[in-house]
Amino acid sequence: MKMFDKEKMMAVNRIKESGKPVAKVARELDISPNTLHGWMNKFGKHGDKAFSGSGHLHETDDEVCRLRREIGKS
Repeated sequence: MKMFDKEKMMAVNRIKESGKPVAKVARELDISPNTLHGWMNKFGKHGDKAFSGSGHLHETDDEVCRLRREIGKS
């Protein structure tokens, strides 16, 4: 897991453990609330494997990359 991915997980855990609103935690971390909401959604879909680092894409992400490569060859 890349360092940035660990930081994402720490931010998500901070919300879950503190019970603070996403907007408040986003302000504390100096990031966009929309970004933090995105991380929360990704965690909700993929759990502990939400931020798996480069080279370890989720199946849907892997499929998107494959299709983009395919379209690029057209």
